Amino acid sequence: MSEELFIKGMRYIDGEWIFFGDMTGDDEKLRERIPNYDGDYKEAMLAYAAARILGKEHVIPDVSILEDKDVPEGCDLPESLREIQRYGMVGFHFTHELQHIAMRAGIDVNLGVRVFHEVAEKLLPIVEALREYVEWLEENPRRFISP
Repeated sequence: MSEELFIKGMRYIDGEWIFFGDMTGDDEKLRERIPNYDGDYKEAMLAYAAARILGKEHVIPDVSILEDKDVPEGCDLPESLREIQRYGMVGFHFTHELQHIAMRAGIDVNLGVRVFHEVAEKLLPIVEALREYVEWLEENPRRFISP
């Protein structure tokens, strides 16, 4: 996997701090190795891996029978919404379930688990700093800055 991990941000959701980031360089390597690798493959791989890590394997489908499926014809979003989305995501509107995440064949759940383990290893050196930063945020809540 990648040598670099970037924490892109953090959010406070339902009483918990959630960090999100990106491992750089991995997508290109995986595209070379996995012919149908794309954002949908990656999302499913990580979701299934998370389910395995959490002991919820019963929600993981039999990946050996999954096939690549894309949104069928006639389910396009209006051109006006697609124009808006060129500048960033504005809400979600689906007319077909595959618009959320298209099915992909050959999902490698073990690879997803490995990605999570490697990310955890890369975050170990900054755990204490993250804890201190979260404490600081709790003591200094966000507020509007007034002139």
